[in-house]
Amino acid sequence: MKRCLSVLLVLALFLACAPVIPFYAAAATDGYYTYTVSNDEATITNCDQSVSGDITIPATLGGYPVVAIDAWAFEYCTYLTSVTIPASVNTIDRSAFYGCYAMTGIWVEKDNSHYSSDSGVLFNKDKTILVSAPSGIDGSYSIPYGVLTIGKNAF
Repeated sequence: MKRCLSVLLVLALFLACAPVIPFYAAAATDGYYTYTVSNDEATITNCDQSVSGDITIPATLGGYPVVAIDAWAFEYCTYLTSVTIPASVNTIDRSAFYGCYAMTGIWVEKDNSHYSSDSGVLFNKDKTILVSAPSGIDGSYSIPYGVLTIGKNAF
């Protein structure tokens, strides 16, 4: 009896001291987008490569606000010509638009507090970091004064 009680006590102490692990949902799909949900927020992890033309990323997927675009999420969406990012997005990982050779513009809704765009080029809000320049821009591009950092695979 004492042994059983000891085992239950140790188990109870272990569970009480264990960190709370957030719930991660399995990947879901909504239209062109594959996404995951964590802490009631959606992260776009992939986009169907057949997407074409100009798209606007929805502010919500599956009823959850879209707050992030994962690394390589739009990789090789070669028919995508422009993308508009909603105000809710606060994280865009490296190389999110890698291989989007027809893309001529990445646009950000004006009320986004983390990102901005200038001539279709993606910057952080205060334009000190050039995050991504679309592959399909014709001619030359002059990096604006004040840019301190160029993101990995930005060009």
